[in-house]
Amino acid sequence: LSNFVETDSPLTRLLLEQASRWREFQDRYLDEYSILRWMPDHRVYRCGERVLKVEWIPSESDDPCRVLKYEYSLMKKLEGRAIDLNPEYRTIDDRWAIIEMDWIDGEYLSRIIHEGRGRSVSLFGILHRLFQVSMAGVIYKQLRPRHIILRPDGELTFIDFGHSDNASPVVALWRNFAPLTVRNGSWQWGRVIGLVAQVRRRRSGDVLARNALQSAQRSWRSNSSRKSQQMPKYL
Repeated sequence: LSNFVETDSPLTRLLLEQASRWREFQDRYLDEYSILRWMPDHRVYRCGERVLKVEWIPSESDDPCRVLKYEYSLMKKLEGRAIDLNPEYRTIDDRWAIIEMDWIDGEYLSRIIHEGRGRSVSLFGILHRLFQVSMAGVIYKQLRPRHIILRPDGELTFIDFGHSDNASPVVALWRNFAPLTVRNGSWQWGRVIGLVAQVRRRRSGDVLARNALQSAQRSWRSNSSRKSQQMPKYL
């Protein structure tokens, strides 16, 4: 990193400090692992058959673990009713907050949609799982394809409850299934409608790109002023 940016800038020093901190954690506490997600405030690792969501605890924070603690409390509330992740919460050296949970075999819904197999996914299964989450009193704010796993037995599992909220079942049901919602000061389609639209999309990104290329080729050939030029097969 220091080879590409100014080493004296505050941003560079911060990034180098964070990289060193995470490297220390990995070398000290993890034997064999793979990184599933890298974010500025947390990382997600797979260690064998368990998944670790790890957050650095700032020393100046009054309640440094409140975000991960709250997410853990929601997961425990849903355990056995809507999810089966067997979550556990712990801290290490008062510096790291960790949610440890089971690894779920299956495919991410985002990958299924990207490969154009969205119509093979049961929308009823997604809505039923969301209904179970609502009846448990949780407003699920991470209803995105990358947070839903289709297991080999056909069941669906939600895996991320960051930024979700606790509420009564009635409020949670309305918030989770609302057709319209206000985000960034404007009305937008609700999460369910957005997810259904993505799941029902027949074409993957590769198919759309290929169709765009073919359309450009046809447009080029139909232009009589450029008959002497040959349209390349690939862009």
